[in-house]
Amino acid sequence: MKMRIIMPLIACALVAIVALATAACSQSSATVAEGMETSGAATVQEVSSKPAGSAKDVAGEGAEAEALANPETPAPEQADTPQKSGPATTSGVSPSAAAAEGGVVTITQGGEYNITGKLTQVVVAATSKDTVRLLLNGAEITNPKGAAIYASQCDKLVITLAEGTKNTVTDGGGGYEYVLQADEEPNAAIFSKDDLTINGKGSLIVNAGFNNGIGTKDDLVVESGTINITAANNGIKGNDSVTVSGGDLTIKAGNDGIQSSNATDAGKGFISITGGSFAITAARDGIQAETTLGVAGGTFNITAGGGSAKAPSAASAESYKGLKASGDIAISGGTFVIDSADDAVHSNANVTISGGTLTISTGDDGAHADGDLAVKGGTVNVTKSYEGLEGNNVTISGGTITVVATDDGINAAGGADNSGMGGRGFGGGDRFAAAGAHAINITGGVVTVYANSDVLDSNGAISVTGGTVAVFKMQGEGELLDADGTAAIPPALFGPSVAAGAKLSVLSGTTTLWSGTTANAATSFALIIPGLENGAGYTLRTDGGSTTLTATTAAPRMGGGMQQEGMRPGGGQMPGGGGGGGGRQRPA
Repeated sequence: MKMRIIMPLIACALVAIVALATAACSQSSATVAEGMETSGAATVQEVSSKPAGSAKDVAGEGAEAEALANPETPAPEQADTPQKSGPATTSGVSPSAAAAEGGVVTITQGGEYNITGKLTQVVVAATSKDTVRLLLNGAEITNPKGAAIYASQCDKLVITLAEGTKNTVTDGGGGYEYVLQADEEPNAAIFSKDDLTINGKGSLIVNAGFNNGIGTKDDLVVESGTINITAANNGIKGNDSVTVSGGDLTIKAGNDGIQSSNATDAGKGFISITGGSFAITAARDGIQAETTLGVAGGTFNITAGGGSAKAPSAASAESYKGLKASGDIAISGGTFVIDSADDAVHSNANVTISGGTLTISTGDDGAHADGDLAVKGGTVNVTKSYEGLEGNNVTISGGTITVVATDDGINAAGGADNSGMGGRGFGGGDRFAAAGAHAINITGGVVTVYANSDVLDSNGAISVTGGTVAVFKMQGEGELLDADGTAAIPPALFGPSVAAGAKLSVLSGTTTLWSGTTANAATSFALIIPGLENGAGYTLRTDGGSTTLTATTAAPRMGGGMQQEGMRPGGGQMPGGGGGGGGRQRPA
């Protein structure tokens, strides 16, 4: 292919790389221009000559990334840097740092590269000590045979989305070919074998018809940007870790929405989220960490496995959970709306909720821990579940908890059942810790539970020493409080059946101690309210009138058929039968 050079400026507008200080294009750059000509108006501009990896040269590290995308003082030679269109230039680095042929740009040296226009692929093949920064500045990268952006080697790849720009990357879909067949790599539309950071104030659309949307074999960080991912497999996958501190992410995934998968290296395989907005629709798990999962902030709308209306059978080999981890899950902030076929929150270890707001609809457990489950603060609203809160031990010391369950409301259980990360994920059912007393301990908070089976069910003890607890028995067999071991509660009021939407209030004289509106009809209920005196009478007002209930400290019916007196309002025996602890098998 031959090209007529009319004047130096026009020649530079077509080439991929030209030295900024040179008045006319070099012969090597002209050769690149011929290769790029078939790709349309694509340009690649290297905007930095600083040594790779220098402390102030790392775009993608907070303010440095923003400065790259939005420079306040352009260089005299580049009045609009980084530019959205125009001639490609370099700044003091040899043109061999980047080469282009047939729409494929190959970068072999650390630095900052401004990429705009249509390309087939960007390949980063630098040294293991290089930091490479790509400014996507109105780029459209489509590779019919593989990954759109492929970093085979560098120390860190930083992708910054220029403010006000729309960028699109598309992989090969059905025509995808691995570069490394034995390793099945690259396996994402944007793939890095090393650390990857994404930030900026622009937008990025990722079309991954073959496998993952954005993936790395090391650590993956998302700091900002508007990112829309459609992926045949996982939306975002960081093998070693995924850390998100900001951004607006929309993910539609054929497998997990966000995944970290390193199970062999200590301190790896975790997911940490401190901010951002997430709309995740995943065929399997919404967010899945191989080790630990921590969330301190952010807004989440997660649909997993088609939602709670599509609860799988206990024999299903797949996992359809909202938040899942093999290690601990800690939620200290954030706003969640989770609709999951399987558990909304599931850990093979421990779950701690100390803040945030969770609204949950699930085909199985609202929150499940094979180890201990603790709620210390925040708001947990389980509107639909098989069991609401379940763990080896369940401790509630604060927060506002509302549960609606078709089986047990809150369950402290041992043994194994058929719903776990495993029965629907990694093999085997829920595997509660073998040791431990299996107890429900409530020391604070506001707890309201509706259940068809046992409302509070423990394979060991039940203890209430603080907080406000309202438990409502709906249809079916079971007890308001069912403990295989000891049950210790403060003075409580036990009431008769109530209709859904009934307005209830408890008065001591003219002082209202408690009030609420029932979410569901119940055959009986119990109210544990601070300040009740054993043996004293209290007025229960309902829509239809009022009655007097007597507070009692008598223990509830015990699992295994033992019972104690004083469970019916005003004394007498609590109605109902049953017993036994948790851990029942889920329906098929």
